[in-house]
Amino acid sequence: MGEKNRSGVRTELRDGRRISVIDFRFKDKDGRERRYRRDAAVQLRAAALAEAQRLMRRASERGTMEAEQAPLTFEQFVNGDVKKLVLPRFKPRPGRATSSFSTGASTGY
Repeated sequence: MGEKNRSGVRTELRDGRRISVIDFRFKDKDGRERRYRRDAAVQLRAAALAEAQRLMRRASERGTMEAEQAPLTFEQFVNGDVKKLVLPRFKPRPGRATSSFSTGASTGY
């Protein structure tokens, strides 16, 4: 029997080159055991170990390895939250042009 992989990083030989592979098991949100297995982003041993520790911590905290959502852009924030929640509290000022808030032009508010 082989040695247990506690660090989450193992080395494979592919086409005569050594490749660091992050390989560990974790429990998902439903309690089922899952396996995460990918090539390390950086092929230095120390960097692969750090990446594996970070991914193992994420898997234990969240129970998933799915990527996080992309952060909102300024335009999405303004068109979504600001226009719905903030701007209705203010009355339009007369004599002002009403153009797009996100362009920085006058909105009439």
